[in-house]
Amino acid sequence: MFYEVKANLNKKQVQLLSDAGVHAIQPGIESLNSHVLKLMRKGVTALQNVQLLKWCRQYGVNAAWNFLYGFPGEAAEDYEQMAKFIDNLCHLSPPYATGTIRLDRFSPYFNNPEDYGITGIKPFFTYGLIYPLPPEQVFNLAYFFQYEYEDGRGTQTSIENVLEKIDNWKRNKGGELIKHYGRNPELMLLDTRPPA
Repeated sequence: MFYEVKANLNKKQVQLLSDAGVHAIQPGIESLNSHVLKLMRKGVTALQNVQLLKWCRQYGVNAAWNFLYGFPGEAAEDYEQMAKFIDNLCHLSPPYATGTIRLDRFSPYFNNPEDYGITGIKPFFTYGLIYPLPPEQVFNLAYFFQYEYEDGRGTQTSIENVLEKIDNWKRNKGGELIKHYGRNPELMLLDTRPPA
């Protein structure tokens, strides 16, 4: 079974999933920056997303999530912030896939493109290869669209460093961040993650 869930699960809910035999979920994480998540109207923060990844690992539930970028209103600082802490997450599940946002029919970006600085909307070119119809009819059939931004920027903002760190995260899984309780010291953290 395939379980697609919101990213706002709490620890008890993840434990219940694990106890019920759920081995994998696709949570709607999609970013590790609170500002970008707010632009997406996700209703969660970056910390909540990291907590969910931690709980999934703790209870043996694989989190297959996607990292999206290219949202109207995002800033280079959003990705600079992410780049600073991604190395510390290598003991958690990396994103399954990365990519720019897609403009789908019925989405807020499609219905109100002017609110988001989106222009030049046209169906993906493959629709024209499938349907030998006039452009306006192809437009009415299409669900996925190409677009541009009014300010001329590409959908890929200055996130190359983050994408490189995510690629490293996917390749170099491993390391641990484990708590050990003892007498002296009372609490010790064992950090074997690559940047440690």
